[in-house]
Amino acid sequence: MKKIILPILVIFFFLCITDFIVNNFVLARVYDPMKSLLILDTGARMSLIYLANIVHGIALVGIYNMFIKKSVGSGIKLGVLYGLGYGFGFGFGFYAVMPTAFSIIITWIISCFVQISLSGLIIGYMNKEQRPA
Repeated sequence: MKKIILPILVIFFFLCITDFIVNNFVLARVYDPMKSLLILDTGARMSLIYLANIVHGIALVGIYNMFIKKSVGSGIKLGVLYGLGYGFGFGFGFYAVMPTAFSIIITWIISCFVQISLSGLIIGYMNKEQRPA
């Protein structure tokens, strides 16, 4: 249970914190011209962001525990591949259907990639197999 619940919670909090940093500091200046398109009162919709982050935690930890040899390197590989797919899918998916500045899309892609890659590193570190002493 410790190898499932704890990593999910750590990834959830990690993603929430890094989302806050990216959206409130890195992209705040870039979001200004788009204020008319954005939902500024996110209070009611924050639960959806939390849900998305917990689902990412469950998916990453689940994939790691079910299919991958337990090591830090394997966690990094999982994070990089999942982050690449998620970042590009998220970024260009939005760009295809929403009037969004390309600079925001690139920042989203990079931040998603970095967040998920680091998440894989965290999971790999937390769940690596212990070598006999």
